[in-house]
Amino acid sequence: MGVGSFDLEVILKLRRNGILPGKFSVAEIGAQQLGDGVLRDPGLLQAYADAFGVPYRDFGRALPQTRSSEIELLREDAPFTKDFWEWLGCTYMAADVDTAPHTIRLDLNFDDVPDEHKGKYQLVTNFGTTEHVANQNQAMKIMHDLTAVGGVMVHNVPTQGYSNHGMFNYNPKFFWLLSRSCRYRFLDMRVTWDVVSTPISSDIADEVAKYDPVNAEQIRQQRAVDAGLIVVLQKIEDIPFVPPIDTSSAEIVADETARARYWTVFGGAKPQDKPVEKLEDKPRSFERLLRWRSRT
Repeated sequence: MGVGSFDLEVILKLRRNGILPGKFSVAEIGAQQLGDGVLRDPGLLQAYADAFGVPYRDFGRALPQTRSSEIELLREDAPFTKDFWEWLGCTYMAADVDTAPHTIRLDLNFDDVPDEHKGKYQLVTNFGTTEHVANQNQAMKIMHDLTAVGGVMVHNVPTQGYSNHGMFNYNPKFFWLLSRSCRYRFLDMRVTWDVVSTPISSDIADEVAKYDPVNAEQIRQQRAVDAGLIVVLQKIEDIPFVPPIDTSSAEIVADETARARYWTVFGGAKPQDKPVEKLEDKPRSFERLLRWRSRT
C-alpha cells in the first residue's frame, strides 16, 4: 500500500508529542514508496519541515485524484521513501525479500535480524507488507528485534475487504494479544476505509465456479469495502519475542512447556540469558507520553 498521508500524520503526532526524538532511525519492513496523497499535500510536507527544522521540499508531482477515498492505490513509479526520511535527517534502512533499491535482503519467512541491526531503530514501519508473509511469527519477531527499547512499531495493514490482495487480513485482537505477549505499550489504533465498495476478486469466483456455479454467481454479485487497520505499539522492555496466543485455558496455563514459551502471559520464569532492560531504566522521561495518552 505504500506510505500515505494518514500514515505520516500518525508519525508526525508521535514526533510532536516527544515519543520520537528529533532525529531518529527508521527501519521499513518492505521498501516503501510515497503515495500520491502525500505528494499532493504541501501542508503535510511543510508540517514535517517545521517539526524537523529542515527546508521545505517536494518529492515529485502526483497524478490527479480520481476518487474521494482515504485508501489510494500506489503507482509503480512512486518515489521511494528513503529520500523523505533522509531529508528529515533520519537514518534509514529497509528490509525486503525483493531486490528493491535501498534495501537489505531479508526473507521475512525465515531470516533473523543481523546482529548489527538488532535494537537499533526508534521507528519500525509495516505499511502493507506482512499480510504478504506466510510466517507471521517470524515477521513480527523481525519487527520486535529491530526496534529499540522506547522505539515504536507502526502497522498499517488490511482488516476488511482487499479480496485476494494478500494472504491475511488482521483483527485488532491479533495486536492486543501481541502486545500482551511482548509487553508492548499500546499508543494508537485507527481504522480507515474506502468510500466506495468494490467487487469480490473475479479470481475467487472463477475458482468457486469449478465446484459450485450457483455460489460463484452469488459471489460475483457481492461488493465489499476495503478497510485498513493502523496500530502503534511501543517496545518498553528488551525481552525476547514472545508470540501471541489466543487462549487462557487452565490446561495450557498448567503446562510447563507452554509456561516457558509464553512466560510473559502465563507467569513462567524469565529467560536468564541477559538482564532485562526496561523503558523506565532509560534516563529520558516519558511523563509527556502519559499526558498525551490521557488526551487521546
